Amino acid sequence: MKYPFFLALTALFIPLTLPGQGTLPFQVGETLHYDSNLNFVRAGTAKLQVLALESVDDVPAYHILFTMSTNSILDHIFKIRDRVETWIDAEDLYTLRFNKQVREGRHRYRFSANMNYEDSVVTTGDESFKFDHELRDPYSLLYYLRTLPLKVGDEFSFVTFDNNQFMDIHLTVHRKERIDVRAGEFDCFVVEPFREGRPLLKNKADMTIWLSDDHLRLPVKVVSKAVFGSIILKLRKLED
Repeated sequence: MKYPFFLALTALFIPLTLPGQGTLPFQVGETLHYDSNLNFVRAGTAKLQVLALESVDDVPAYHILFTMSTNSILDHIFKIRDRVETWIDAEDLYTLRFNKQVREGRHRYRFSANMNYEDSVVTTGDESFKFDHELRDPYSLLYYLRTLPLKVGDEFSFVTFDNNQFMDIHLTVHRKERIDVRAGEFDCFVVEPFREGRPLLKNKADMTIWLSDDHLRLPVKVVSKAVFGSIILKLRKLED
């Protein structure tokens, strides 16, 4: 898969809020465990964690970690060991720093980006890019979506930055649907991000996200449709 399928202040959780919204639906220590399937075949596991509240250039930031790996059977066919870290502004949840290490089959890839909002410059290795919007990576976007009071028919637009590219992302809340996963049954909003006139992901895949219709807005299920099939993540367990 060449496609992303997205100041430790105290040991205690300090509730933070977004402007005009209530307490955030996640906290330090939250860990979402997923089963991953390739089409209907069990492929491995994935995990999404809120590791800590840290400081990035003196700005409080949530440190988010996503990992995904194939099981021992698929390791012999197409081994996956992905690790993605993002640091997101603790108040408005835009990206401050982003690191990605991808090992997928024979493909190896590393990418890192640092966003300087004071100078409006994002730096990746020896390259730098000017920007004039708050930037989000696929994972900070997911956490931001969890804070929104969604309803069917809603549409949103964001600017993301990944792999040295800015992308205008649009998002539509299509419908509500009840789904059953190992973590339980959930009423969900079905959300689809897309780019105008073309699919969201680099491999020309489409993505669908099921967010729980409750105060946690959990990403219960994520489907990424690839040229060879679908990668499916289903929530197995929630730890907080």
